[in-house]
Amino acid sequence: MNHFKVSFIILIALFFSSQTSAQFGLRVKSNINNFPTWNRMIQESLTQENDVLTSNFELGLDYRFKMKNIRIDILNEITYGFRSESILTNFSGMQFSYFAFNINTQIYAFNLHRENGIDKTLHPRHLLDNLFFTLSPGIVFHRTVVSHGLILLPTLPSDQISLKLGTGVGFDFKIGDSFIISPCITYNYIHNIELLLSPVSIPPSETGKTNLHQFQFHLRFGF
Repeated sequence: MNHFKVSFIILIALFFSSQTSAQFGLRVKSNINNFPTWNRMIQESLTQENDVLTSNFELGLDYRFKMKNIRIDILNEITYGFRSESILTNFSGMQFSYFAFNINTQIYAFNLHRENGIDKTLHPRHLLDNLFFTLSPGIVFHRTVVSHGLILLPTLPSDQISLKLGTGVGFDFKIGDSFIISPCITYNYIHNIELLLSPVSIPPSETGKTNLHQFQFHLRFGF
């Protein structure tokens, strides 16, 4: 069993060993990605501009822990994302997949009061009361694979762990007694992701390491 799988199994065990008295949530996410170093490296080997892995989708699962008398919530989350695409150069394709563990902190700055863990202002007309700011540090377990075509080289996988920091804004809509929909827009920064390329594809001095700048829109369905 490789390092990537072992790390994910440990992550799952830690996640579900926490308390289970919190609200359960499912997240669907759409991402806009920018890998500046990878884009530059690949553009230099082409006669036209060709950004890579510019978008992808994620699915997340979380537990929401509420403070009793103040509206600051902690949402421990596991998420999975994947993107695969072809590139018109020495490569026949790229794949980028990852699992992440995020500790999302939501702060309802315009109405911090909570009575015995119960929110009193979840009606849509109380928009500012239900608006929250979020801080989302995390750990990302990711795999990048470049599959070569024309030069007949094997795939080059790279398994790594990176740190992530995200910040954003969103709001809650309550439907019925317990169902909550929470749209949110965030900016994520993921540090030091490595891409392993063939020596004939890039100058030997290139390391293939880049940071990921990501804008994300997601919907959380809480129940």
